[in-house]
Amino acid sequence: MKKYNLAIIGAGSAGLSAADVSSQLGLRGVVLIEKEEKLGGECLHSGCVPSKALIHAAHTFNGDAKKAWAHVRASIDAIEHRSDNIVHVKKSGVDVLQGEVTFLKKRILKVGSEVIRARSIIVATGSSPSIPPIPGLATVPYLTNETFFSQQSLPKSIVIIGGGPIGCELAGALASLKVLVTLIQSADRLLPRETPEVSELIATSLREKGVTLLLGAETASVDKTAAGIAVKVKGKRQAIEAQKILVAAGRTPRTTGFGLEHIGVKTTQMGIVTDKYLRTNRKHIYAAGDVTTSPKFTHLAAQQAGLAVRNILSGPFRTSISSLSEIPAITFTDPEVARIGLDSVAAIAQGYIVERLDYMEIDRAITDKQTGFIDVAVNAKGLIVGATVVGAHASEILAPLLVAMRHKVPLSKLATTMFPYPTLASGVNILASRYATKKAASGAALSVIRRFWK
Repeated sequence: MKKYNLAIIGAGSAGLSAADVSSQLGLRGVVLIEKEEKLGGECLHSGCVPSKALIHAAHTFNGDAKKAWAHVRASIDAIEHRSDNIVHVKKSGVDVLQGEVTFLKKRILKVGSEVIRARSIIVATGSSPSIPPIPGLATVPYLTNETFFSQQSLPKSIVIIGGGPIGCELAGALASLKVLVTLIQSADRLLPRETPEVSELIATSLREKGVTLLLGAETASVDKTAAGIAVKVKGKRQAIEAQKILVAAGRTPRTTGFGLEHIGVKTTQMGIVTDKYLRTNRKHIYAAGDVTTSPKFTHLAAQQAGLAVRNILSGPFRTSISSLSEIPAITFTDPEVARIGLDSVAAIAQGYIVERLDYMEIDRAITDKQTGFIDVAVNAKGLIVGATVVGAHASEILAPLLVAMRHKVPLSKLATTMFPYPTLASGVNILASRYATKKAASGAALSVIRRFWK
């Protein structure tokens, strides 16, 4: 039986990050375990990478689905060849074992036919698509994000069930590639975690692309037809017919099937339960990424994995997960939606000040014909408690606000930070300058100066 200091279960974003940090810190005796043939997990093969490649291709190749699909495959291959592969991981000094994993005892794992022992373990098994109990769905060859990108070509028509980030992103990209898209959302608006204003902006954008939206709609049943599928919606007589159906109804943590219950690790429907150091109730076992109860973001999974490794090595000097409290949430629709902390509705309800800058006040937005807005919420001390950016490159524009919020830099400080011109990010500087000027104008010092200059 081979013994390891650390076993990492799962080679997705969290697992690969844990392996990389272990190598950087010089930890020896580390093994990365993955049941699939390829490393990279959902993010590389069926999530972030292919979906963003498809979104880019939709804008770049003028509706040429064949070129778009080739770009998706090329993007995955490039990242896999660069770093997300067995050879690269092994060169870093980390062993790789492939096969189904099972806990035999608290520290003993069976991987395929091999049995190993590990002093510490990080569970990073990720999540799977949630499948709603729709009558007839199990009898048709439905797609999820995990199977969608393995198709050889794009369908001519598709029904998407779910109006969250995945459903909205793919609906917009596919419509731009001339696929007939119908999106069914059980809630009364898209992206329910965003403000109603943002939801309506995305709905308008999707409709302009040709997407048929059915909001507040309940899928009654799904049937197979000669041409594909037929979806019946409660309250509508005529079924919706399409070649394919894609289920985008959220994610479910992968907590079963490998013996966590056998060794008494505490889990809920939301995922593995951890303490503030990412430890489970079995103190030598940690968890990171989508398999935990935390929000499902690739960037959070990577940060958690690094924190888990450091905490394993730190003993009593562990770092709390509260250090990862500022979690950006990005939806790569057209326009992009990027948010950190409180949105404008929640901020105003709690008595905070919200400053807004329209994209049309940014010169680069005018030259590029881009619309959108930047909202920043601040407390009485001028510290950022939330920000929302909607528009082109919103995810990039959010970055300086995220850094300022993380390090408790007052918004007014960004007024004296020199942003390059002309850029969309300079809008942050304009907004901060406006806020700083208003704050100064209401101050006692400026009041005295005004009297002096009269």
